[in-house]
Amino acid sequence: NVVFRVLRDDAEQGKRQEISAYVANVEKDVAKEPDLNRRVSLLEDAQAKYPNELRFEQALQQARSRKGLVDSIIAKAHNFEDGGQFADALQQWEILRDIHPQHPGLDVESERLRRRREDQVREGAKGSWIAQIDQALGVHNHAKALSLVGDALREFPGDPELQSLERTAAQAVERQKEAETKLAEAKQADAEGRTEDGITILREAYIMDQNHPQVRGGLAELLLKRASGLLDSDWTAADPLIKEASDLEPANPLAKSLRTLIQDKKQSSEVAQILSKARELQGAERIQEAVVELDRGLSIYPRDTRLQQLRSTLDQQTQRLRPSDLEETRALDPKGQKSQGPSDTLFDHTGVYTSFGKGDETAVAPPPVSAPPSQQARPTINKLPTPPVKSASPVSKKFWMAGGAAAAVTFLILFGVSRMMNRASAPVAPKTVEVTINNLSGASVQVQDAQGKDVSDAYRSSALTPGTYKLNASRFGFKPLSLPFTLVPGKRTFALDLNWEAYPTKLIVRGASANSILQIGDQKNTLAGPAGSAIDLASGPQTIRWTSTTGDSLEVSVNVANGKVSIVDWVRKPATPVMVTRTDTEEVNCEAFNLPQGVTVGGTAFPTCGKMPGNGTQAVEFHTPVDGSVLAHFDPLDPAHSSAVYLDIIAARPVAAKRPAPAAPVKPAVGIAPVKPAAAPVVVPTPVPAGPSEEEKRVEELKKRLERRSGGANSKQ
Repeated sequence: NVVFRVLRDDAEQGKRQEISAYVANVEKDVAKEPDLNRRVSLLEDAQAKYPNELRFEQALQQARSRKGLVDSIIAKAHNFEDGGQFADALQQWEILRDIHPQHPGLDVESERLRRRREDQVREGAKGSWIAQIDQALGVHNHAKALSLVGDALREFPGDPELQSLERTAAQAVERQKEAETKLAEAKQADAEGRTEDGITILREAYIMDQNHPQVRGGLAELLLKRASGLLDSDWTAADPLIKEASDLEPANPLAKSLRTLIQDKKQSSEVAQILSKARELQGAERIQEAVVELDRGLSIYPRDTRLQQLRSTLDQQTQRLRPSDLEETRALDPKGQKSQGPSDTLFDHTGVYTSFGKGDETAVAPPPVSAPPSQQARPTINKLPTPPVKSASPVSKKFWMAGGAAAAVTFLILFGVSRMMNRASAPVAPKTVEVTINNLSGASVQVQDAQGKDVSDAYRSSALTPGTYKLNASRFGFKPLSLPFTLVPGKRTFALDLNWEAYPTKLIVRGASANSILQIGDQKNTLAGPAGSAIDLASGPQTIRWTSTTGDSLEVSVNVANGKVSIVDWVRKPATPVMVTRTDTEEVNCEAFNLPQGVTVGGTAFPTCGKMPGNGTQAVEFHTPVDGSVLAHFDPLDPAHSSAVYLDIIAARPVAAKRPAPAAPVKPAVGIAPVKPAAAPVVVPTPVPAGPSEEEKRVEELKKRLERRSGGANSKQ
């Protein structure tokens, strides 16, 4: 039917027009919608209404894909922001701007992150100032701290934290000035002979500024000076002064020496009192009480030979034969009387007392017997009046003669056994002394007797006999020691402490341009050129500054102590490529600036330097990883230096693939000694069949020298 077909076509055309109009409206709405979530929602509704419309399906897939990409970028930006990485977060928002510039709030987020990044940079700069100020206050450099606070306040005016630090630093500077004024007054008082007044003034100054090194040192010096004057006259008054000085400077050698002398005097005084009391008890024949007193002293001073000698004497005295038991026998019979008739018989020597019946007494008196030599000085006993003596009957006399003989034999046997036991129990003095030497690590020692003969083997085997000896000790980087000591009889052990004094630390500057300035503390020196200059660093905190002719500079605070150098703070880092290397007998540490490729040592790469292989007793050579050229070379430490600090200005000198020839000696600035030209670098080449090369020979020779130098350092010498 023609009419039906026409009507059907008209209906289908109307429907297509309706769909086309709907599609156009949806596309228009989607194009205008900046929110991707809303776009996806519109397209999902359209697809649900016309599921067979391919355009809706394709548009929905594209919208969902873009939405996923945008969501991932926003998530990354939020993660960076949560981690404080505002620059990275801002970069993510800028990427989002390129992908979907219509994202709602894009400009607001970008502006917010820019402000947070600026605040972060500002806080970082402020934090850097505060860290430098705290570092200066930590090392008690109050004047520098006050100067840093002033610079920081010009950049951050009105900041409350910086203002508080300014007040703290200003108060510390004021206290330091007052302490220095009192220090000058104390020195003047000491120069006028008023040492006690000087000590009082310095104690007040120490209360004001307990961290002022000159005040601490000055007070300790005056205390020890006063104690030295009192040591012989009143050591009890010197003791608290020495203790106070030791608290101020625990490592002060004079304080240690005086403490030892005080201990000796204290021991001598107390031992003398103990001996005096023991002698009084001995004279009163109260031997057991004297032994108790000596044992009390030996519990305090077990190695004192005077106490040991008197104790041994009393032991022998208590074990000798006792005098006659006459008094004990008389105590048994109050009626007994002492006989005095002379007789040559053994019976008469027994001193018998007897009684027969009531009132009938018979006694035979012994003749006077001379006392043993050890008892002749003892006081004699007053003799009792002698009663009338009757003649004994022959039977009684024989009876008592037999009993007296038996008693005498028994007595002689007991006396012999007692003497044998006494000799067996007498203490035997040790024949050898075990010597212990403290602080011996890394050192070699030699022991000589009074005639100069080497007896080190006897020392190692603990076979030294009492006598006078001398210890010679050496240790790389420290001054040699020669200490006499005496081993006394009766002592089994002896301890000796080694107090090492480190050699100076050497500062070497290489590669600096002519007329650049090197400043150590307040002393400025003009460098002659890149050939190298050296100076000895004193112990304690030091500030090293280097300034080039172009205005570049470096400033570092170091501390030199016990043969080692430690970096306290980098006050100013250079813009020029620079290496700062510290070497000592145990390790090598390097810090590199403006060398992005790092360094290599022996083929091993070290991107950030740090602790290097080897130690200061070995040669070390640094190379650049790019072309293998030599950056710096370090010879082994010489025995007259315990450590070294190398300041190598890399950019101020040419760097070649091979190590440059040593520069000719130049005239150094005042107070700075020239550095010896360095030896050829030690590089181990690949072995070739033709035999060892000259470089290999030098390496082997260097190894042998190092082995000889450190030989025996790890074992007891």
